[in-house]
Amino acid sequence: MFKDVDNDRIKTFVCNQESKEQLATLIRQTGSNFHIIIDDGCHTMKQHQISISVLFKHLKTGGVYGILNLHTYEIPHYVGADLKTTKMLRNFQVDGKIRSCHIKIEESIYLKKIQKVFRFLRKSEIAVICKK
Repeated sequence: MFKDVDNDRIKTFVCNQESKEQLATLIRQTGSNFHIIIDDGCHTMKQHQISISVLFKHLKTGGVYGILNLHTYEIPHYVGADLKTTKMLRNFQVDGKIRSCHIKIEESIYLKKIQKVFRFLRKSEIAVICKK
């Protein structure tokens, strides 16, 4: 899956985005201090929010975290009872706080290192999140 883009500078990894333990194992296997992380997983709100709660702290200062296919909030299967990731990011832009039932308080405190959130609308919605 997507291994065709791998080269000496790009590596693709697959794990269960609903498992903070698997995401932590991924970090132990790959190291930390990334320039770019792109979340192009299964696109549920829960997976978006769990992934950023674990992975964002492993970005370098000035790094970029991308979340693809945010438009799935329009599809009930992808949202369930969860807060829409777009709403979570909009709320952050308003008051500087990340709130999600999938993100622990200590994780949300670290997410205050978000410098800026850009949202792009094309055929699908994308968020680009810059780290202070």
